[in-house]
Amino acid sequence: MKDFPLITTRDTPVIQAIHPGEAVPKLSNSYRLLWLETPYHTSTRRLLIQPPGKPLARQDIFECSGCVVSFAEEFLLMFGFEDSGPFRITAALPATLDISNCLTSRTIERTIASLKRQSHQLPKGSLVLSGLLKILLVSVTRIFEQAGQDRGTCVDQRVFERFIDLIRQRNLSKKGMQDYARALSIRPDVLSETIKRVSGYPASHHIYQHIIRTAKHAAIGSGSTMKEVAFALGFKDVAHFSKFFRNKAGMTFSDYKKAYQVL
Repeated sequence: MKDFPLITTRDTPVIQAIHPGEAVPKLSNSYRLLWLETPYHTSTRRLLIQPPGKPLARQDIFECSGCVVSFAEEFLLMFGFEDSGPFRITAALPATLDISNCLTSRTIERTIASLKRQSHQLPKGSLVLSGLLKILLVSVTRIFEQAGQDRGTCVDQRVFERFIDLIRQRNLSKKGMQDYARALSIRPDVLSETIKRVSGYPASHHIYQHIIRTAKHAAIGSGSTMKEVAFALGFKDVAHFSKFFRNKAGMTFSDYKKAYQVL
């Protein structure tokens, strides 16, 4: 795990209430952690992790109360959670888990309550809020990883994880689905369908997601220059990488590097 980051006020965690029959409030480009309780069965508690751009099914939140914690992806990168539990690229998203009988649920509930209380008392960008979010993410990651070990994984999920492993090897010569399919001993069309079925996104999305996450991670946690990061990721043209980064991150590499730092 990493140290506490310097955060901008716009990236401060936001805690909002969820009421039965009402739409869940949302912030664009944010991860959302939903703490849900079922009416008339308050002992039934669920956690749901929703990544940016991924819609919620109505049945996931129908007639539920609770709260939602929204936070920027940069928190995952700064704390080192981008490859952990429900935040992994390979996680089934949105990820949901019944934690009614889990001892950790009380820790999560207390941490969310502290976040909500402190968010009204402290200024935006406070390191206290950042620290509470880190505690919350540690608890959530552990509970999802334990549940994953207990459940095991299906065949499609294993294929998807092996595909992601190939991407992480950063062998950028494997750009086409035929190359990945050959390495996995599976037909390209079957691989494409499996990836879309498991994750809801095409293969190209995961390739670009890995590249931009790696680039962001380097910008936040290393002293590498944009040129060094570009070449490490297989970009021969720095201008091309600069345009790619700006389109995906919403700001230039240098501005991003200044905005997000780790103490």
